[in-house]
Amino acid sequence: MAKLLNKLQTDGVTVTAPGSASANERGGAFSRWWKLLTGGGWSVVKINLLTLLFFLPMVVWNVVISYMSSADGAMLPYSANIGIGLPVVANAVEFGLNRAFASAVRRWMFMIPMIMLGFIGLGGAFTSLSLLVKGEKATVKSFFKGIAHCWLPFLLVSVPVALTMFSLVYNASSLKVGIGFARPLKITFTVLSALLLFVSLVIALFVMTQYGAYEKIKAKAVLKNTALLGTALIHRSTLVLALCCIPFLLIAFTSGFILSFVLVFFILVGISSVVLALSVYGRWAFVRYLEPLAEAEAKPKGDGLSRKQRKRMQASLKRNEENARQTEQGEDGGV
Repeated sequence: MAKLLNKLQTDGVTVTAPGSASANERGGAFSRWWKLLTGGGWSVVKINLLTLLFFLPMVVWNVVISYMSSADGAMLPYSANIGIGLPVVANAVEFGLNRAFASAVRRWMFMIPMIMLGFIGLGGAFTSLSLLVKGEKATVKSFFKGIAHCWLPFLLVSVPVALTMFSLVYNASSLKVGIGFARPLKITFTVLSALLLFVSLVIALFVMTQYGAYEKIKAKAVLKNTALLGTALIHRSTLVLALCCIPFLLIAFTSGFILSFVLVFFILVGISSVVLALSVYGRWAFVRYLEPLAEAEAKPKGDGLSRKQRKRMQASLKRNEENARQTEQGEDGGV
């Protein structure tokens, strides 16, 4: 793991000044997250509501498709002919399962562009709440500045996440119907879709946290660091992502008073709580592994040059030598 982390790229990474860490960075990860969530005040709620606006089309679509599915289920002829004029349907259960499968595919197919729109809003949330993690103030201005700065990388990283979500739902739903491939193949495709979704989420985690933490970081550095950190910290990333899924699982599998409480929490600070958890984790990884390398590269050595400057000088000398060699070969050929 150490060999992988020593290859992290630091272009555009700013090192935290000594003594500038906020009090929120002391203690364990959970305590830091809780202090930020409860001590952030109205700014955490504002960022959550602004981000929720970008997910509003997805919320509305899910409400509409749920009502459509309920109405469709009420009209299915499960009762067959019991003397009240309904037609006889011998395979009513299979017919209902096929309709449910079609409804699930339709729901998630239209959600793909809506998820991508939501990720653009996450660009503002990660940028503004990363400031809060560093001890600065999260503002509405920083939210929209974050969207203007990193909407494209967040949009790009949302594509594999949305597609793998659709693939997982499609393959998992197809297990209940008799159409398509054989059942062993369907199970295989479902497992592969779940693994691809997990990989996509790990990639999204480190891409979003790096762009949120460092305004001037280069795309090449983000991609390389994502691969290295995602590989070296896979066990921690799995735990963090599992914990961040808890609010969504509560919405999906609870009802009554508990569901009402969860929805109120989610509307007020739900998205912000997830973004803060990921930002705290990303902050820990960057301060521990990435920023020390950036500090070492920027530190002057015995010749007065930093590690980064020395690398650039060596590359420049190498290019000059190659150019001189090509010039000599050209002159020899002319003679």
